[in-house]
This record gives sequence, C-alpha cells and structure tokens, in this order.
Amino acid sequence: MAAVHQIKVGDACIKETRIPVWLLVSYHSSGLSEAKILDNYPTLSDVDARKCLVLRSSICK
Repeated sequence: MAAVHQIKVGDACIKETRIPVWLLVSYHSSGLSEAKILDNYPTLSDVDARKCLVLRSSICK
C-alpha cells in the first residue's frame, strides 16, 4: 500500500493501482465477499486484498 499524491490525491492505495484502501474496506464492511471484490478488480491480487483487511482489523481494535 502507498499514499501517492500524483495517483489518488494522498489516499492510501494498493501499490501500483488507483484502488484506494478505504474503498475495499468499505466494500468488505458492506458484506461484499473477498471473492466478489477480486472479481470486480481483476488487477487486484488476493494478497493485497487481504492486506487491506488486516490493516482494517488492526486499526479497529
């Protein structure tokens, strides 16, 4: 994950994508499964998707 101003105005995004972390966390919080998220974002790896969820769980403790 990275915050790159030229890509998404400082939002933390999945490395080398324009997919903001908050968006994936929001989808998961809304009940969307990891498999469905990966279907919707074919450039997203399952490892990166899991990193977002791990980050979310560590922040929300």
